[in-house]
Parts: sequence; structure tokens; C-alpha cells
Amino acid sequence: MRSHAAFIASADRWRLRIVEALTKLADQAERWPLVEDPGMADLKLREAILGRRPHVYRIWYDFDDERIVVYRIRHAAQDDLAEDDL
Repeated sequence: MRSHAAFIASADRWRLRIVEALTKLADQAERWPLVEDPGMADLKLREAILGRRPHVYRIWYDFDDERIVVYRIRHAAQDDLAEDDL
């Protein structure tokens, strides 16, 4: 069984990976494709993929000239984004 310290260290590594991905996203926001979901056609969400199996995460975001808005970060095994998730 893993110790509490090992869980904290793992969480810290995950958090750093997310922060690094979001920092890169600021420079490459247009790189990732638009989400093709007819239920959310009024939003121009993009989906960035982070990680390698089995630790893959999806980052749903939108951006304009001034900022990037991250709506959700989910493990790839979780359900797709739904309107009530926003």
C-alpha cells in the first residue's frame, strides 16, 4: 500500500504536468481541433489531449485574443462533456 507521502508526490507531479500543458496551450491555442458536438454548436470549444495511456486527460477550452478559458479537465475514460458540465 502506498504511503500518504507517495500520493502527495504523485498529485504534485500530475499538477505540474497540467500547469505545463496549460502554459503551452497559451502559445498554441489554435493547435487543437474544435469539438464536433452538435449539442454545443454555440460554443467554440477545443479539446487538447495530455498524457499517455493509461494516464490520458482531455482539456476543454476556448480562447480569444486576450485569454484562454478552461472549462474542464477530465480523464479520457470519463464521459464526454455535456452542457450541464459547463
